[in-house]
Amino acid sequence: MVTITKAEADRLFNRLQLRHTVATRNDYGKVTGFRLFIEGRLRNPDNLGQFSGKKHLGYRQYWHRRCAPALDAALLETGWRYAPTRRKRITLHAQTWNLYDDAGLAVALKPAEDALVRAGILQDDGPESGHVITKTQERNRKERGIWITVELL
Repeated sequence: MVTITKAEADRLFNRLQLRHTVATRNDYGKVTGFRLFIEGRLRNPDNLGQFSGKKHLGYRQYWHRRCAPALDAALLETGWRYAPTRRKRITLHAQTWNLYDDAGLAVALKPAEDALVRAGILQDDGPESGHVITKTQERNRKERGIWITVELL
């Protein structure tokens, strides 16, 4: 769960230059989802050749350092207060230099998916969890990164 204060979240937003964080609300004003853009370079670590185990680890750590504070700050900013076990629809939309095939996209977005579990948004990212996780992509060479959209089902 979120363990930072509002002042710390403001500092994170300034340091990370988080943009496009938007909360969606129902008719009663309650937060039912949010959307967040995290800037960064996506790669397929499977295509990095020899010693790919170390490269996988470095790639996961790179995205964990980007996603963890951004998700914590977004949760605090939007007021997200739902249990990880509640069913959600997650959309991970990659903006990449070149498009990936389906397997490459899954590997490239896996660290962001794991960050959702670490942030306490999901209890598990497996198919038995009941969450619907969709991965999409587009070619955008000016603004590369991941759009993370979380909505209640």
